[in-house]
Amino acid sequence: KPFLLPVRKGKITHCKVLLIPSHLKVKDISELEGKRLAVLTSDLNSLEEQLSLVTSNASIDPHRFFGSMVKATSTESAISSMRLKLSDCALVVLDSFELVQQKNPDLGDQLKILYLSPPVPNSPIVQIGERMTPGERSNLQTALLSLAESESNN
Repeated sequence: KPFLLPVRKGKITHCKVLLIPSHLKVKDISELEGKRLAVLTSDLNSLEEQLSLVTSNASIDPHRFFGSMVKATSTESAISSMRLKLSDCALVVLDSFELVQQKNPDLGDQLKILYLSPPVPNSPIVQIGERMTPGERSNLQTALLSLAESESNN
């Protein structure tokens, strides 16, 4: 049987936020249909899950719902895409958004949070096949736990 290995130590949690420009009078995600979404490139594979966490609506297919997706390499670039009118909304991690806000206090007037997810445990797990000895499993787990954390794997 396959077995699972945690990739990180401890309980790391995060919240996802769906940001919109303050001037938009959007009250519900249905009003964003056909709009452009800025999303971190690391979130593209799990975008449906990310949006369902934020909106509590698992029936949204982001690839059909949004008019287009703007790939962002960081929270700052996702926010910049909205400021430059390249996207209409952005899905980012709350902690990263708060850091960007600290550097740019004017963002509080320009952006607002439309949706905020509940805290989500962020402990990625790797599924491994059965063909490893217990020693190999231990060595692999030690190596995975020693990987550096970065915004790209938040």
